[in-house]
Amino acid sequence: MPLCCSRSLARRIEIGATAVVLTLEKPLLNRMKLNRPTGPVAVARVIRLSGGAPVRNGTVQFVIDGVGVGEPARLNEVGVATLNLGAEGRAHTISARYRPSSKEDHLYASQSPQLRLTEEGR
Repeated sequence: MPLCCSRSLARRIEIGATAVVLTLEKPLLNRMKLNRPTGPVAVARVIRLSGGAPVRNGTVQFVIDGVGVGEPARLNEVGVATLNLGAEGRAHTISARYRPSSKEDHLYASQSPQLRLTEEGR
C-alpha cells in the first residue's frame, strides 16, 4: 500500500475511534419504594478518542457475566447510557459495548473493560 494511502487510512481510523468508559455509581434512593436504596447503577459514557467529545448517537449493550442484558440502551444527548443493577447481592462482571447508529457510520464500535461488581455493590 502506498504511503499516502496508509496515512489516509490511519487518519480515518483515528477520527472514528471511540471508547466506552464504564463506571458504577452508588445506589440511589427510590422514592417510590419507601426510600429504600436501589442497587448500583452502571453508567457507560461513550467518547471519541480524537478530542474526547461525547458520542450522542448509537446504543450500548450492557453485558453481565458474559450475557447481554435486556435491549441495547440508547445514548442520551451527553453520550451516556445507564442500567440499574438491582440489589441482588451477588458478585458479577459487567462491561458495555457501543454500537454506532447508521447516522454515525464513520464511527467504530468499542467495548469497555470488564468491571467486577462485588456483593457490597462496588
